[in-house]
Amino acid sequence: SPGNGTGKTRLAVCVANYILHEKRLPVLFKKARDLMLDIRRTFSDRGDMTEADILDKVLSVRLLVLDDVGVDPTSQWLRATYWTVFDRRLEWQLPIVITTNKPLEGEGGLSLGDFIGQGAVSRLIELCQGNVIDMFGPDLR
Repeated sequence: SPGNGTGKTRLAVCVANYILHEKRLPVLFKKARDLMLDIRRTFSDRGDMTEADILDKVLSVRLLVLDDVGVDPTSQWLRATYWTVFDRRLEWQLPIVITTNKPLEGEGGLSLGDFIGQGAVSRLIELCQGNVIDMFGPDLR
């Protein structure tokens, strides 16, 4: 949904807390930028974790919540990484919640697909079975 401070992250956290505390299922909440930085850090040989270690956790957790998807400048690597995450979670039928300020469709401006790739968006929409919540309103912060 376009706009800052409309409650997207708060709603995603509420969903995550419900799944974690009421359903007692594991949840991973991660800022999308932090996930990408964590993966990039593995490219140097200084870290304890490998790219596969991080992706394994992201791909296998019962509920993944990615906050602020599409904030980073796009690159081929970024698009491929999002495609992998969404494709595998779709294949394994594991749910995901994302928040973004980018529209799904280009409405005179840039869309989410311009940042993470149309293939990733297609898989995301299929994974979410079309359940998209648009949140509009003033900045509540």
